[in-house]
Amino acid sequence: DLIEAPTEDGDFYSFEGIKLLRVSNIIQKYSQPFEEAKFAELVAQFNKRNNNEFDTKDKVLELWKYLRDDAGKGIHGALEALIKKEDPNQALENLGLQPQTKKAILNNISNLKQWIQEREQLGSKIYAEIKIGDKSDLLAGTIDAIEVTNTGRVILHDFKTKMMGKFGSL
Repeated sequence: DLIEAPTEDGDFYSFEGIKLLRVSNIIQKYSQPFEEAKFAELVAQFNKRNNNEFDTKDKVLELWKYLRDDAGKGIHGALEALIKKEDPNQALENLGLQPQTKKAILNNISNLKQWIQEREQLGSKIYAEIKIGDKSDLLAGTIDAIEVTNTGRVILHDFKTKMMGKFGSL
């Protein structure tokens, strides 16, 4: 890799000795802060009216933490392994996930495999966890998946595990 990723708590990628700002830090700086507690309360109220088990602010906050920290890490790890034609079970084992998280992801691994296979059958090549940067703008980041179609079109995929859809069954 030419671009060096920052440490877990680092603010910069580096490329040829040049510090590159994390794109996520730039977005965070110019976005309004997410008022997690306020929105968790609103979601809990909605859930209570609809008999959803996540009917308190604390339950919603715990779910969000789980989705962000455990499930998100696991889905990204499994996806990366599948794209690289590696064993997703081993990738999940290496992440030290909670047993129920690992089981849920493995039970739904067919969704991830299908997503990859559909693109590959159309002639696309997919690359996982790619670091990209721009020295002129001093920005860098890591892309979950880059798809290069058979026509040369480049598609950047950024998976949000808190969203419903492909991963809603987890």
